[in-house]
Amino acid sequence: MKKKLETVKDVNRIRGVKEPSHIPVAIDTRYNSAWLKGKGLDVTCPDGHAGTCTANVKPTTPLSEYLMGKEIGLQVDRQNVLIKYAVTDGDGRGAEGINDALKVLHPLWKVERQADPIHLGRSQFRQSNSANFSLNMFSGSTREKKKQGQKVLSQDLKARCSLVFNEMWKENCGNLEKIKKCLPRVLDATVRCYTEAIFESHDEIHVKDDTYRAVKMKKITLLINVVVNLHNLQDIKCENPNFELTKVIKYGSGVKCIYKCTKCKFTSPRVNLFDEIKTSKPGPNPGELTRMFVSALQETPMGIKRRRFLMAAGLNIPPPTKKEHCRGILMLLQMRLKS
Repeated sequence: MKKKLETVKDVNRIRGVKEPSHIPVAIDTRYNSAWLKGKGLDVTCPDGHAGTCTANVKPTTPLSEYLMGKEIGLQVDRQNVLIKYAVTDGDGRGAEGINDALKVLHPLWKVERQADPIHLGRSQFRQSNSANFSLNMFSGSTREKKKQGQKVLSQDLKARCSLVFNEMWKENCGNLEKIKKCLPRVLDATVRCYTEAIFESHDEIHVKDDTYRAVKMKKITLLINVVVNLHNLQDIKCENPNFELTKVIKYGSGVKCIYKCTKCKFTSPRVNLFDEIKTSKPGPNPGELTRMFVSALQETPMGIKRRRFLMAAGLNIPPPTKKEHCRGILMLLQMRLKS
């Protein structure tokens, strides 16, 4: 232990660390000592198993990460070394044991526990996979199919966050201050990505078509104000902005639009060009236009298939899906029954 600590302190001196005796450690408990034996250390089985057995404690011996950490703290203190950071897994108590051991002689000293990237990713996956989402968040005819969709989302979210952070680390050369400044924009982009692609589960149409859209006139003024004002508030100065409609998200009979500036990197948030009807049910609120459309067509002899054909072929407007039609009819019937 003494020789290894001296090596670590020498490395800290070469790196220019102000306090070479303040070191970080990573702790993990192993139930067998094959790794130790592979390092050339003497490993003796307490039950007398000679040869390839790598156990160095009895099977009935309780294994305490806290006591192990305490022993590590006492050993490093004898070499005039203090542990500043201890990386452990999610449920490990090794950092707590080191902290309690060092506090006996250094009351003001505190060991900060940190989690390694692998365990952070696993914790993130578990939290996302056990979260309570709305009933219509994931498609599927059974509870098991919906659960599988949530698992896929959790895995994708973990992988995306890991990839984004690694790229940010490379781009900013590990400068945490620069990374922190980027995080709000990264968070907004990540949430917006999943909101558009999964949560609303509606069609996204890249603007390269010649179809018509039904919009509420006052929403056009709101759209202009939102895009222009947010563009002017950004850090990057853009003298001659040129806005371009980059994405249309179909929401029943209504649409949501996203604009970008071709002269800078500005991208607007989604702007609804319709009014929503507030409900107490989980999930996104229905669009007023879809409800009005379904209500009006209820007075005609046409079925859902003919209604959708009327919008697509007759008016060149992307129609709501069959599911949205049925949902609108059901909600309309419920309102009539209440009245």
